[in-house]
Amino acid sequence: MAKKEDYIQYMDIDVLEASKKRIKHLLNSFDHLIIAFSGGKDSLVLLNLVEEVYQELEIEEKPKVFFRDEELIPDDVIEFVDSIRLSGRFDFRYYCIQLESEKYVLGKKETYIQWDKNREHIRPIPSHAITHDQVLSQYTTDEFVVKDLKGRVAILTGIRADESIMRFQGILVKKDESYVSESPCPRVKLCKPIYDWTEKDVFRYFYD
Repeated sequence: MAKKEDYIQYMDIDVLEASKKRIKHLLNSFDHLIIAFSGGKDSLVLLNLVEEVYQELEIEEKPKVFFRDEELIPDDVIEFVDSIRLSGRFDFRYYCIQLESEKYVLGKKETYIQWDKNREHIRPIPSHAITHDQVLSQYTTDEFVVKDLKGRVAILTGIRADESIMRFQGILVKKDESYVSESPCPRVKLCKPIYDWTEKDVFRYFYD
């Protein structure tokens, strides 16, 4: 009977060092790195990891970060994101764009547009926010975010594979650079440096 070891190849480094190694590889492979920050714990780990790598490599420029305000977000999340924006540690871009979206109400799917200019907003658009007159989709948002960045761009996300078995299997299918995937924009890749972290790893990182 086959054993578990027959299917899993273990590395001789922990997930912390492995993620930093991936970030360094991305720095050498792309013209720009930009972190997609959601205000959640996973993207906060990624934010700190990239900053640590920049410091280790003595990179003087601030890590690039963007936050997409989806309008229907609790005030405490917005306040936390703003504290990161105002910290001065990052080249921070804050977006309030009209975006085609979906929501579920009592099991029924409804479509709506975030920050729709044709209706009253849930709250005012912050004065520091970057806006756009046209309605974008999930497929055109990445291109808009990186439009002023020349060359190849890596968008880093705090996605973890253990949140979804389908996501985990999808990552394992790729032999090389399994944490890098395509985006609708040809010169942009979506990268998941902490894809093999568990929730326990996340909290251990903050504890340490």
